[in-house]
Amino acid sequence: MKIQNYNFNYSRNIPTIMSILEKHFHYTERTTLNKMRSENPDPFKILISCLLSLRSRDETTERISNDLFQIADTPEKILKLPIGRLEGIIYSTGHYHKKALTLKHVSKELLEKFNGKVPQTRQELQGIKGIAQKPLT
Repeated sequence: MKIQNYNFNYSRNIPTIMSILEKHFHYTERTTLNKMRSENPDPFKILISCLLSLRSRDETTERISNDLFQIADTPEKILKLPIGRLEGIIYSTGHYHKKALTLKHVSKELLEKFNGKVPQTRQELQGIKGIAQKPLT
């Protein structure tokens, strides 16, 4: 049996591939971050939830994000939280000490450099320590 060698341009066909996958996998309903992007998007909450999601199950990310945002839903409020209390809130996400420090640092940077708003460009966003593009595997 001969297998034909197709010169398939994956990048050109990504929209078509994604359209097919969306019909079968409803990805917007699957993850906390995708739900947050589509339901009343708040860039700050999405950023914080993304930081909490590192090495954490999606169910945990959603629960802990909701718990945190009941108490602190702005950079100012996160900075005002004592570190121990913040660690207690996010404990279930794992790596809670490092994540708490990152949340504090990111909130401080947003206030000092971006007037409390999430930057609009990838370059500015990735210029904040603790934020980086996920490496391709």
